[in-house]
Amino acid sequence: MEILALLDRYVDLHSIFRLNLEAEPYSQNDVVLLVSYSGRTPELFSLISHLSFDTPLIALTSHIRPSDCPLLANHFNGTLLPAPVHETEKISFGVSAPTTSTTVALAIGDALAIAVARRLHNLPGKGPAEVFHGFHPGGAIGQSVAEPGPRRMADLATMVDQVPIAQPRTDLELQALDVMLAAVRSPGGWVRVHPIKLIAPRQIQKLRDMDRPLSELADIVIEKGDWISVEAKSTVQEARDWIVEMRVNHGGKAFLKPGTILGIVDGKGHVSGVVEIEDVVGEDWSNCG
Repeated sequence: MEILALLDRYVDLHSIFRLNLEAEPYSQNDVVLLVSYSGRTPELFSLISHLSFDTPLIALTSHIRPSDCPLLANHFNGTLLPAPVHETEKISFGVSAPTTSTTVALAIGDALAIAVARRLHNLPGKGPAEVFHGFHPGGAIGQSVAEPGPRRMADLATMVDQVPIAQPRTDLELQALDVMLAAVRSPGGWVRVHPIKLIAPRQIQKLRDMDRPLSELADIVIEKGDWISVEAKSTVQEARDWIVEMRVNHGGKAFLKPGTILGIVDGKGHVSGVVEIEDVVGEDWSNCG
C-alpha cells in the first residue's frame, strides 16, 4: 500500500509471525491494527496474547459495536473500526471467499491512513499531499502534482451544499450514531444537522457513546453565524498568519480557537465552503499566540 508512505513508521506483521514482535520492538506510541471480518481469527488472538494489556488496538471488523467484537473483549485499550458489508459473499457470489469484505476493509484502511497522515503532517506546505509527492517525485504521479503553487483556502474547503444532513434512523431524536453514519458518506467527514448547522470532522471523531441524542451534542454543533469568514483566494499561509496576528494582538483567542469553523467566502461574497481551523494552523497551538 503506497499510501502507507505517509506514515512515520509502520510494520506489516502477519499474524503467524507474532514472534517478530520481539525482533521488531514496538514503542508506547505504537498502535496495532487488526484486520478480521469475523473478529474471531485464532492467529490474531494468539498475537494479542504477546502484547501488553494497555497496547492500543484498532480492530477493523464487520461489527458495529465494540461490545460485539471478540478481538476487543478482553483488551483494556481497544477501538472498533466498523467495516460491515450489505450482504455476505456467500449470498452475493455463492462462495464464502473474501471479496466484498476485503475491498471494504482496504478502503477503510486507506481512509484511516489518510486521517492519521493529516494529524502527523499538519504544517502549511508540509501536508499529506506534499509528503506523498516527496516519495513520488517522478512518473505519472509526480508529473500530476509538480509545481502546484501555494495552496489556497479554496483548496482546503468542503462545499457546504455537498455535506449531507444527518437523518434519524427511527422516529426518535437524532443520535450520535446517525451523525456517524452520515459522516461515512460525507466529503471530508462533515455533517449537517440543519441546513446551516454543522458538526466538524474532528468533533465527530471524538464521539464515543453512539446512543447520545443530538440535544446532548449542542456544544459541538456550530451555526453559520459562528463561522469565521476567510476569503477563498487567500493562501493557507496568509490565513495562518492572520489567525496568529489576531490571536496575539487583537483579542482573537476568544473566537479563533481549537474547534473553530472557518467559512470560506467565494468570489460572489457567499460562504460556500468550510474548513476546520486546525487544517490551517495545525494541531500544535503553542506557536499561535
